[in-house]
Parts: sequence; structure tokens; C-alpha cells
Amino acid sequence: MRIGWVDAVNNEIFRRPLYFDDFHKSMRFNSLPWIWIDGCDIDRFALATGDFNPLHFNNSFAATTVLGGLAVHGELVVNTLFGALHTVDFWHGTLEALLEKYVKFILPVRPGDRVKHYLHITETKESKKYPDKGIVRFEFFTENQRYENVAEGWFCVLMRKNPANIKKKEAD
Repeated sequence: MRIGWVDAVNNEIFRRPLYFDDFHKSMRFNSLPWIWIDGCDIDRFALATGDFNPLHFNNSFAATTVLGGLAVHGELVVNTLFGALHTVDFWHGTLEALLEKYVKFILPVRPGDRVKHYLHITETKESKKYPDKGIVRFEFFTENQRYENVAEGWFCVLMRKNPANIKKKEAD
């Protein structure tokens, strides 16, 4: 997987990892990097998951399916979103857990395609169980180099609150 900054001025989108406190409903993140997915990525994903479906490896078989050719594993495509977020220090050290995820796959991604993810925050709420954490719900969509929507969905994560804000509230 190769990550590229096609439309960014530099590789530093975020000055620091973001905490729960930094998010609010309706925030959008449109400056994530493009990600190229090649055969080596597909091989590594198959080795890690055991998914050697011929849809991902056999041209002749894949051509006979509804996808009409080789396709990248759908989960590999979506998981590049989480890799891109880590690459730009979006939540490095502030993400506690992935709680839920839903994905709808719309079009196949082919080996050699590049994808880009877009995020929109739909909800933030304090964690009842962990007072130093909060839950953020993101909607996302993913497009290929032809600007076609290839996947969309949502996920919820548990994130740390900024320790400086916690101390400030305790002092008040």
C-alpha cells in the first residue's frame, strides 16, 4: 500500500492527535491521503485473513462473476481508512477501541486502484462507563481515482478525552 498526497500541500494535516474533546457533530474531514492498493497488499491481506477467494486472485474466475474481474477484498479497502487516519496522526494514542462498524460496498476496487476516504461526524457523546472517554460516530464514504463512490458506512470509536481538559474541569 502506497500513501500519496495528491491534493495536500504537505504531509502534516493534523498538528497533534485529536481527542474526544476536539470533535463535534457535523465536522468533516476531506484531506485524507490517496491510497494505492496493489497485488502485494492483496497477498498480505489474504495471508493475514486466510481469504484466498479466487475472486481476488484468478482472472478467469473473477471475469465470470458479477464483479466482472479481479476485486480487492472489501475489508482491505475499508481498513485502509484506519491506516490513513493513523498515518496522519489523526488519533495516534487517543483511540481506545473500535466499537461498531457498518459498511456497504457499492463498486469493486481493482488491484492498482487508488482510494480516498471522507469522514463526517454524526454524533459525539460522553461515555457513561468511562468518565475520561467519549464515543464518536463517523460516517464515511470512499471513492476511487475516477471519483466513483465505492463504499460507504459508519463506525463508532471510544476515544480519550484531553487530559488537560479533564484537569481543568477538576480544578473548576
